[in-house]
Amino acid sequence: MSAPHTNSEPEHDTDRNYLVRKFKTEINMLATNKVQLVGYAGTNPEMVELKSSKYKKAIISLATRESYKKDGEWFNITTWHKVVAWNNMATKVCEMVQKGSKVNVTGKVSYRQVDGKKGKFTLSEITVNDISLEPTK
Repeated sequence: MSAPHTNSEPEHDTDRNYLVRKFKTEINMLATNKVQLVGYAGTNPEMVELKSSKYKKAIISLATRESYKKDGEWFNITTWHKVVAWNNMATKVCEMVQKGSKVNVTGKVSYRQVDGKKGKFTLSEITVNDISLEPTK
């Protein structure tokens, strides 16, 4: 007879491989820079063609809103996001988005230092991986 199975070790090597793959997947998910925003375009896309290269980018402002209730009264918080799309995605954004469009943006967050009137500050941007229009009521 074989020794009884304990909960501390997988019964088969394939179980161990499954657990390793699952663990790696969970770790990768924790370390992924991915954001999804659903909001309204506050501007028409602005297309910028960079003179120093063949690249182009489209920029839009996207408004998202959160609502919460405090002491029986509802409050809304609107947050504005700078959304940037590059090259073919920039063309897609310019073709489909206009001010007031409800859009679903998937992308990543990036930060960069900018010199402003009051000194340096950090600017956050959402770089678009995919964008789609959302139905409006």
